[in-house]
Amino acid sequence: MKKLILFIWMLLAAITLVSCTTDGEPIQVLGMEITSNENVHSLNVGETLQLNAKVYPTIIDQTVTWSTSDEYVAKVSANGLVTAIGGGNVEITATYVALNTVKQKYLITVEGDEYKPAPESISVSAKNNVTTCKVGETIRLTATVLPEEASQKVTWVSSDEAIATVNRGIVKPLQEGEVEISVYPEGYENVVATIKLTFEKADEPTYSRDWANMEYTTHEEYMSCEDGTPIKVKGLVTHMSPSKNSNVNYFVQNGSEGFYIYSQNNDTMPVEAGKVYEIGGLKKTYRGLSEITEVEYFKVIDEDIQCEPTNVNGLNVASQEVMGAYQCSYITGTAILKSVTTSTKSYNFLATVDGVEATFRVDTTYSEEEEFNAISSLLQIVSPGKEFEFTSVVIAYSTGEIIPQLLILEAKDIDFGEISTDDLLTSAAEKLDITPAVGFAVDTIELPTTIAGFDATVTWDSDNEQINPTTGAVTHTDAPATVTLVATIEINGKTLQKEFVVTVEAKDEKVYEVVATLDLEDALPANSWGNSETKGSYAEGIVELGTPKHKWMLRNALIAAATNDKYNGTFSIRAQMRDTASETARIEILEAGEYNVVEFVACIYGNDVLGAKVRIEYTFDDGTTWTASDNIITLNNTTFETFRVKLPEGAKRVAIVLVEGCGRRVNFDDIKLMK
Repeated sequence: MKKLILFIWMLLAAITLVSCTTDGEPIQVLGMEITSNENVHSLNVGETLQLNAKVYPTIIDQTVTWSTSDEYVAKVSANGLVTAIGGGNVEITATYVALNTVKQKYLITVEGDEYKPAPESISVSAKNNVTTCKVGETIRLTATVLPEEASQKVTWVSSDEAIATVNRGIVKPLQEGEVEISVYPEGYENVVATIKLTFEKADEPTYSRDWANMEYTTHEEYMSCEDGTPIKVKGLVTHMSPSKNSNVNYFVQNGSEGFYIYSQNNDTMPVEAGKVYEIGGLKKTYRGLSEITEVEYFKVIDEDIQCEPTNVNGLNVASQEVMGAYQCSYITGTAILKSVTTSTKSYNFLATVDGVEATFRVDTTYSEEEEFNAISSLLQIVSPGKEFEFTSVVIAYSTGEIIPQLLILEAKDIDFGEISTDDLLTSAAEKLDITPAVGFAVDTIELPTTIAGFDATVTWDSDNEQINPTTGAVTHTDAPATVTLVATIEINGKTLQKEFVVTVEAKDEKVYEVVATLDLEDALPANSWGNSETKGSYAEGIVELGTPKHKWMLRNALIAAATNDKYNGTFSIRAQMRDTASETARIEILEAGEYNVVEFVACIYGNDVLGAKVRIEYTFDDGTTWTASDNIITLNNTTFETFRVKLPEGAKRVAIVLVEGCGRRVNFDDIKLMK
């Protein structure tokens, strides 16, 4: 049947084609078909596939030519043999020789790395053709590899690094003289280009102040002086943050005193970790953190300065009054891990130092991606209660009250000692979680077989066939059921079991009527932040939206459609968890009605930490007394999933509440109340 349909399609497509002749008789060309053995359309790099073209009617000449849409994905021979070259999609076309308007295409997907042809040549040029500059300035070079499809990754080399260095095409002269900068494609040193650069003596700098004769600012003065005060310090560069454009942020330490320099021009005043400098700039305070900005005086000095971290055991690390003396300085100590929730973005974790809770910070603003990931990987495999030694830099954060934070910059700066397989199993078990209750409309739950951050496998057993331990399929019966699921976690040949008790709600075959919908489509347009003017802040407020319109209270929740929000249509609600019940996110209908079911879609906001927990609350009166449902929903998804919870008879108002995971954010949309 399929071949008949294909033949008819080709017949219709060929009605307007010019005829050919065979044995002197004109014959209409009806079309063409391309086939392969077993109809293969996917190849791995290096594999071949024979294609065959058949022109209809088959009594005419069958000569065709073959071509490829991308020879870097696949090549095709004159007889239709396809060779996979590199990853991607490609169209192989057969063209009838006797009538080149008769063509047919065959789509192939090639699995594997994208093919890159070998470089044939390389050229180098200077920005604005500038090949001469003064010491202290920079020259930017650009390399172009041909053919364009070849890898553009290159290696830069300076003929004399005492005169100038080169990194990613940025040349920094260190003294007067000439150098040749060479560049070649990675792995192809025989394909090379060079450019000659000349460096002249730098002009004597002019300063707004007599920095050279200014006394050094003490750490106490650095912390207490007003913004805009001139600051002069000297110190060893202990850490440089990831650079942004031409600017760099870094810490310097002079003995036990540390300072933070923000947004220094790294082209005109290049900084190197491990060197000692004199630095002059202006004081600035940003969210409780003291900085030195607008640096104009910068000088390498030949002085042996050491970094001497202060041991803070015995000090109140949660007190800004105490820790202000060590802000931007290195400290050391011993702590006990209290709680940690890592993220792909910056995050805090908590530990106690001599019984005092301290906020430790891991931040992409200060750490390169590789170090950030290494720190996070380490924290994922340890359990609360584990003792560790740390070296950190004291920073601060404030939205009012200044809170000290202990910044971990490198994975080596946090030492948990030996982590045994038993420790790993315990940590893995603590990270493993599933939903404790299954709503009547849910037919599958996720039973993880791996645990993020661990080389672990998880298998499941169930004491009740209502939850399939292999697939997670759920069977609802006429009555609620309690199912015990046992997870067996295996690491390095050792195992640990964790038990979960799950409530499965009874089936409900009723057809419900939607009586209230909140889909945010009638909210006012977004402002420059992507938040709706109807509710653009987390502050508690009342909105009148929906179909039909109802009054809804949104606490610690706003209506948004920013870059990291997920939404169906125009907007969704972005809600955020807080420490206390009176501050945490809550979406509540304020008008009484008859509500038997609440349905909504929800997912984790952006790349926030998984595991946020949601529950439904309801009231039988005017909202004086609220009851929490047993059905706690754990969100481990970053795309919308639909949740439906049945309410007891007589529920008059309903609220959706975040119940666990301070700082975590969740997107909600398409809220429906039914009866």
